[in-house]
Amino acid sequence: MSPGSEQGHVFSLGGLSWPIDPNIASAQKVSAQGFGPWESVDAVIAGGGGGWAAGATGATGDFFYGDLRRPFTVAGMWGFQRVLSPSTCALKKLDGSTCVMPPAQPPTVTGFAPSSGPVGSTVSIIGTGLTATQFVAFSGAPAGAATVISDTEVRAVVPAGALTGQVKVTTRAGSVVSSNEFT
Repeated sequence: MSPGSEQGHVFSLGGLSWPIDPNIASAQKVSAQGFGPWESVDAVIAGGGGGWAAGATGATGDFFYGDLRRPFTVAGMWGFQRVLSPSTCALKKLDGSTCVMPPAQPPTVTGFAPSSGPVGSTVSIIGTGLTATQFVAFSGAPAGAATVISDTEVRAVVPAGALTGQVKVTTRAGSVVSSNEFT
């Protein structure tokens, strides 16, 4: 969202949160953000569409988005975003045909690099189906925000409390635990 006026604005996505900087692992998450003329907000929703409201699947329904400053809301700077269940094809393609949802495949983890490291180090996790990664844990300790690089790579920071153990990756399609241990 980028306002075209000289007024300050407060952008909200109806209670959904996003990291202030999606490129920084474990960045602070906010549910409203102020910004000025010609600034923009890139909101990458924590937990994907529907956020964390319904666990790993996200909440469905209509969510308010817009400017929280009441004069702008009254002037029409708001709207609804509709979040559908991942298993639905309620919207048609632009050509009018119906969509075909491929079955969601659970992720795989084939390795990670480095294979060991101290708390605070960044680890690249390699596998498949990692685009929708929502959660990474090292021996049960949650890693905070994971950075998706591609469908085959996600990066996470080793959290405090991580011990020698397996790496767990969770997406909307399921969870997987690595066969190798991170030390």
